[in-house]
Amino acid sequence: MTRTLQPASANEAVKRPGRWLALSVLVLAVLLVAVDATVLGLATPYISEDLAPTGT
Repeated sequence: MTRTLQPASANEAVKRPGRWLALSVLVLAVLLVAVDATVLGLATPYISEDLAPTGT
């Protein structure tokens, strides 16, 4: 008794909107991390200049 899996059809993907919601949440999270890293990378020199760190 072997059971073969059938490939999902396009209609099944449309019936499951939770997949699109999960994908959109993940894409939004990755975009947020990328924007955060960009802002931090641009702001770090100015923050360190304002704090005027010394070598001691």
